[in-house]
Amino acid sequence: MNPLFKDVLREIRRTAGRFAAIIIMIALGCGLFTGLKATSPAMLTTASEYIEGCSLMDLRLRSNIGVKSSEIAAVRSAEGVKGACAGYTKELYYFYDDRSIVVKAFSLPENISADSRHFLNRPYIVEGRLPQAKDECAVELKITSPEDFRVGGTVTLSSPDPENDPLEKTLSRDTFKIVGVVISPMFIGYERDAAAVGDGDVNSNIYIPESDFTCDYYTDMFVLLDIPDRSRPFSEEYRNEVSGLGKAAETAFSESVSQRYEKLTADAESKISGAENVISQSEDVLAADPDELAEMLEEARRTVDEVNAKYGNSDNLFGKAAVAKANKQLRMLEELATDESGEVRSAYRAELDEAYEQLSQSREQLAAAPELKIYRDDRFSFSDYGSYSADAEKIANLAAAFPPFFALVAALVCVNAMSRMTAEQRITIGTYKALGYSDGAVFARFSVYGTAAALVGGIAGASVGMTVIPRLIVRAYSMLYNIPVMKSAFIGSYVLWSASVSAVLVNAAVFFSCCRALSARASELMRPEAPAVGKRILAERITFLWGRLGFISKVTLRNLFRYKKRALMTILGVAGSAALMTAGFGLRESVISVLDKQFDEIFIYSAAAALDGSGCSADEMFGNNSNIAAYAPSVMKNVSAGNSRTDTFCSAYMMAFEGSLDGLVDLRSTDGTSLSPGKGVVVTQKLAEMCGLTVGGTVDVRTADGSVTQVEVVGIAENYALNFLYMDKAVYSEMFGDPLDCNVAYLRFADGADSAALKRELISDGHILGVTLIEETRAGFADSTKAMDTVVLLMLFCAMLLAVTVLFGLTDINITERRRELATIKVLGFFDGEVRAYISREMLLLTAAGLPLGMLLGKLLHSYAVKTVEVEALMFPRGLSWQPYILGAVLTVLFSLAVNFALRFKLNKIEMAETLKSVE
Repeated sequence: MNPLFKDVLREIRRTAGRFAAIIIMIALGCGLFTGLKATSPAMLTTASEYIEGCSLMDLRLRSNIGVKSSEIAAVRSAEGVKGACAGYTKELYYFYDDRSIVVKAFSLPENISADSRHFLNRPYIVEGRLPQAKDECAVELKITSPEDFRVGGTVTLSSPDPENDPLEKTLSRDTFKIVGVVISPMFIGYERDAAAVGDGDVNSNIYIPESDFTCDYYTDMFVLLDIPDRSRPFSEEYRNEVSGLGKAAETAFSESVSQRYEKLTADAESKISGAENVISQSEDVLAADPDELAEMLEEARRTVDEVNAKYGNSDNLFGKAAVAKANKQLRMLEELATDESGEVRSAYRAELDEAYEQLSQSREQLAAAPELKIYRDDRFSFSDYGSYSADAEKIANLAAAFPPFFALVAALVCVNAMSRMTAEQRITIGTYKALGYSDGAVFARFSVYGTAAALVGGIAGASVGMTVIPRLIVRAYSMLYNIPVMKSAFIGSYVLWSASVSAVLVNAAVFFSCCRALSARASELMRPEAPAVGKRILAERITFLWGRLGFISKVTLRNLFRYKKRALMTILGVAGSAALMTAGFGLRESVISVLDKQFDEIFIYSAAAALDGSGCSADEMFGNNSNIAAYAPSVMKNVSAGNSRTDTFCSAYMMAFEGSLDGLVDLRSTDGTSLSPGKGVVVTQKLAEMCGLTVGGTVDVRTADGSVTQVEVVGIAENYALNFLYMDKAVYSEMFGDPLDCNVAYLRFADGADSAALKRELISDGHILGVTLIEETRAGFADSTKAMDTVVLLMLFCAMLLAVTVLFGLTDINITERRRELATIKVLGFFDGEVRAYISREMLLLTAAGLPLGMLLGKLLHSYAVKTVEVEALMFPRGLSWQPYILGAVLTVLFSLAVNFALRFKLNKIEMAETLKSVE
């Protein structure tokens, strides 16, 4: 074996602690960076392959008159459409746990093969199979699903309104056997559509063969567009593709529905017109005298003969109808002609009065027929889809915030360790040079040592990081999202990149350290380096203070100032470790405090009720309810708001309200000043930051039809979840030229009101489509922050481990470099405890010196991290309380004490005679 290589192995064995510390620091830096870096792509790739494999629709099209086969044919023939199918959905009751819970029934197509491009939203089978017979169904499981939703069980359904909407109008049977457990790509999370019945929440979805539905029309049309690249279904490019390619499908659907609506209206008007003619004729007959009646009878007989001659043997439907009409008229006239008592005339008069009433009702129904409405949704209309993308983006942002600083601290200490190693082995370098080894060979000795540590640490850290961290994070998010299989997060290029960068950094440190030593002669290098020239330190010039210090204190201060580089590196290492922990605790505090600030301080309403837009006043719906203390009807629209000059737009909710939001939403600036929209609009803080909006300036509001309206910004409100624009009804009417047609009402319940019972009561009102309690909204955000909290705790753990490793490495280097000095003070009579205190005292002072810098760096890192981690619809509180500073400082000190305690064995093993031997 090459002597140099043997020497490297001996060096690794001799400095096993230092070698292990370098490996651990590199592994921690590479592992955390690559693990977080790989998590977001893994989450998106997993979801992408799942939803695309199940052919999740790109568009969902609906109308208030349903969907017919004509719409299916029209959409399938539209340009840019790859597949399309229609389906039934219905909210029903399932009796469980002594109450009726809401389940939503979805139809499964039977006339489309499983591998057809028109079979969309295929359920993913978790257990069992999809239903095949008419009395079978598949169910999905979520946390709140009934326990008897298991393969082999049965489901018995009922109608929420059996009198007006019996179950027979929806399904051919009420009981189904469960043959499969599935999950749907339409609902990748555990949230479901809001229900218009029951308590307003869909407990679970069930899937039933299409032939079991008895509805007159489909409720939904699903469209798959011919998008060339489907590898990034959460990206803005995908949304743009859907927006562009989907226009033809939307137009075809709209035109087909409009034609059917016009035909339905025309048919209704034709029937009314026909009924009017029949009534008019009947009125003439009943008003005729006997002579006129006889003439009408003769005319009717001639008409019957003519019609029979023309259509008697015909299968023409029109002809048959004409014959039936003529015969009916003849029969009526014959009965009236022979009516001597007047009973027949009275009976026909009663029928005529009933016909008048039915005609009046038909006219009223036609006049009250709703205006045709067409609804368009895409994948992002389902909240969980957008939330999943946002959570993956948070992880990606987190990977850009913490790990680089983390890796920087580790790299700094590793580079210092290698630099100090080459410096302390100048005698070895001189010996090799004297033996005739080239400078390259000497450099290779140290390079192999550093490269081995870098490669082992980089490869092991990156491999473990990409294996463990994504799984931990995905497991944390599994409570929010229901995606079947986690794809591997292992990316080989990340391993190579991490190991290569680590090796380059370590070799760079070795190169610059060796350059100085290799430039000297072998005879110079084989003698110890002259100790630093003793100088008076600044504290000595303060005679009042210096004179009161003891001998040990003076020695400690002189040592600290004598080895400035060592002290500086220790301070920087301590500061970096403290900064990471402070920022980690601060980020966790910011994540958790979002809930308290948004849902306890800003949103102080109890619930939001979705209104049907029928024009029923809020006073009628809520004014007489003693359990509602305050309410404010509003218009809520999803718009794009921003700055046209910079072409920066963000998604936001525009809120235009009647009256005042006092007691419902606390509109306040960041300094606590109350805000009022007045003659402009109040925008929230995150929206203002992203789009460069200022008070006194303007904001551009772009609605769904593409029109852009400009309005003055009169205030910027503190807000942390979602983006809002608040305005009153006068500004809204001026902007859009429409009166305020409220579609939501904010409610604050009276103290002591039963929220669940009041929610059920409100939903029973026909004008309220659904009610969302603020506590439910808060719970959804709480689940998201819990998952994020898990990620932050993982980073905190890594930061603590790095802090221990950094302190251990620096202390170990300090002891190794000063072995002769420590042996000398042992010879002078210092006991083992005093020797340990000699080193520990310096480390604690350097730790104390590094803490203020660490706190400052921690604050800066926290500020950078929260801004980086934030996504468009979420902002974290930027300030820090005293707790993260205290926790970061205390842990750093405790780790320093623990490391000094652990290294006492190395100090005890220093042999005085052996260490103080002459180097010659």
